[in-house]
Amino acid sequence: MMKSRVFVVAFLTLLIAAACSSSPKSRFYTLDVAYEGPTRALNDFQIGVGPFEMVRYLDRPQIVTRGAGNRLTINEFDRWADALPDRFNRVLARNLVLATGSTSILAHPWRRDFDAKYRVTGVVDRFEADRDGTVVLEVRWAILGVADSMVEETFRAVYTRDAKPDDFGAIASAMSHVLADFAADIATDLAARPALPDH
Repeated sequence: MMKSRVFVVAFLTLLIAAACSSSPKSRFYTLDVAYEGPTRALNDFQIGVGPFEMVRYLDRPQIVTRGAGNRLTINEFDRWADALPDRFNRVLARNLVLATGSTSILAHPWRRDFDAKYRVTGVVDRFEADRDGTVVLEVRWAILGVADSMVEETFRAVYTRDAKPDDFGAIASAMSHVLADFAADIATDLAARPALPDH
């Protein structure tokens, strides 16, 4: 009886070990700075970027893709190397530095002594690839004058880039590029704004 129990335990141990050894390994990706356009000079003021609220289905470690019939796929073994909302803010800010030539741009949360005159904020409604590999960034955003907390105008924009379907490296690269496209539009708007008086 004891021998049979030992055999069963050993057999189960081997099964568990085999299952663990055959599990796919996670692959990790990140957004990167991809701005390559012209520089738009700003007036001399500091700009805070974020926070950008992200819809809940995107706020997870796994990369989300969209299939037919509005079906979303949570890709368990293809993951973001860091939190997507935080990375979105940081990379957007770094793209804006390149797009404006300004070093007075920081992502949320910024340090206490950072005297932001304007803050760029908004909501990300879509940020994923579909089954054909097309990456879509759909975002609502506004530029807020920090001193008076007034939103002059809210914008809605959609950006797309093509990537190879099921190639998550290519998808992450295309997502980086649509984020750079978004930064270019923000830079154009900021360049037309006057410096705000100190309060």
